[in-house]
Amino acid sequence: MKVLIVDGAKDERARLVEAFYHSTEIVVVGAVARLHTALHALGEDPPDVVVTDNNLGDDHAAHLIVAARRCVVPPAIVVFSTIDSVEERRRCLEAGADRFVAKAAGVAALERALSDAHNARQLARPTNADRFSLIGRVAAGVAHDLNNYLGVIDVSLALMKKRLANQPVTEELASLRKALDVSIKLTSNMTRYARGASPAFGMVDLSAVVNRVLELFRRTLPNEVVVATQIDAVPQFEGNELEVEQIVLNLLLNAADASPLGGDILLAVTAPTPNTTRFTIEDRGPGIGDIIVPDNTASKSSKQREGAGLGLGIVRSLVRRHGATLRLHGVDPQGTRVVVDFDAQRKLS
Repeated sequence: MKVLIVDGAKDERARLVEAFYHSTEIVVVGAVARLHTALHALGEDPPDVVVTDNNLGDDHAAHLIVAARRCVVPPAIVVFSTIDSVEERRRCLEAGADRFVAKAAGVAALERALSDAHNARQLARPTNADRFSLIGRVAAGVAHDLNNYLGVIDVSLALMKKRLANQPVTEELASLRKALDVSIKLTSNMTRYARGASPAFGMVDLSAVVNRVLELFRRTLPNEVVVATQIDAVPQFEGNELEVEQIVLNLLLNAADASPLGGDILLAVTAPTPNTTRFTIEDRGPGIGDIIVPDNTASKSSKQREGAGLGLGIVRSLVRRHGATLRLHGVDPQGTRVVVDFDAQRKLS
């Protein structure tokens, strides 16, 4: 089930993200601090369940619950509250919350409440709503990635306009061609999935994929970040090359969005063992607790991307489909390191 975490305490958000990471049933699609950011996240990548504290800093959970109930496919709502009183329980449940769990009961009690609320909501949800929800999520995922490639086309066209008078435009034309090719493949993949077909797998050269992503997107990365790379010769592995490219791209954009203006990003492709191909990316942003869905009220620059960080939900799904592992680590004194390990011996086809 897809879970959105809403809690004003950064440490609490990070604790829940870490606890749910090891769950085979829960995928965290966002961890935000305030009501208005939560409402934006509900529209970008609708979750199955929302976990919210009752006090959100800028508002009360009851207003979030009422707003969530207006969604086309309303998520289940579980209030995970610091304040456990009869009045708080009554207010949240009357607003439409499915479950109320005191934080003193612990994460295990919260996971049981999530499962119960989600199952009850699934039983009550019409079949057509499930289909529309699935179609909406697929469309949202494609639109999310397609926008990134259209951004490359836009920048390349602007540069071509400046250079046409007296300079060649070969480099920009090549970028346009590559971005268009990937855009066509994205829509083709959506059609395949809608028909129930499995993704096409082949041998993937991760070093080549990373170099291609950097070539296309280095000029359009937000916050004027500086990317340092270590790209080694590594074992190829079986997978879908386009989906692996989406993993790399979304993690790179998340890192850039989380970075301060002019910040450094470290990107590496290595082989820690003969049968493991590793992608590592490290930023100097605020850390794990905030990277999933940044709080737009604390933007680090005017170039902050709207909806940034929501690509992590896409990454988790694609990593699992490839039988790979995804780990997030805090970095001292500040930042996040994301590591994806692909098994070079694993057969997917």
